[in-house]
Amino acid sequence: MNDNNNRNNNFKDNFSLDIEKIFNVLNTNDYSAFIQESENFAKKLSEEKKNKIKTSQLRKFYDEIIDDKLSKENYRKTLPFLKVKLAYAKGRKTINDLFYSNMIKLIDKSLEKEENIEIFKDFFESIIAYYKFYGDDK
Repeated sequence: MNDNNNRNNNFKDNFSLDIEKIFNVLNTNDYSAFIQESENFAKKLSEEKKNKIKTSQLRKFYDEIIDDKLSKENYRKTLPFLKVKLAYAKGRKTINDLFYSNMIKLIDKSLEKEENIEIFKDFFESIIAYYKFYGDDK
């Protein structure tokens, strides 16, 4: 039983988004893997007991990428600054390592090509929805 707990903790601690699976939706138009990744990630975030993220923190970052702040015209400027804001929040311990490391990967992949921006926005929106579903601030 103790081994099972250790394995579950290691999985949670080492959880990493499958970035290629998320952005592969551009090629396949199959959103099932995309949705599954966002659900898994939100569930892991909601299971964090130590350094649990408040929904308001997630919304704060989401607000940075919505409302035309993150458009195809300015994403090369906006996304690197979002990484800076993530680092600041991590330093203040308002976000945890799990969120920080996976968001950095998502941003890096989004910067590769313009088409990735909409995927990034949609993925972030689905994370917030599932995070609310799985328990957020409770």
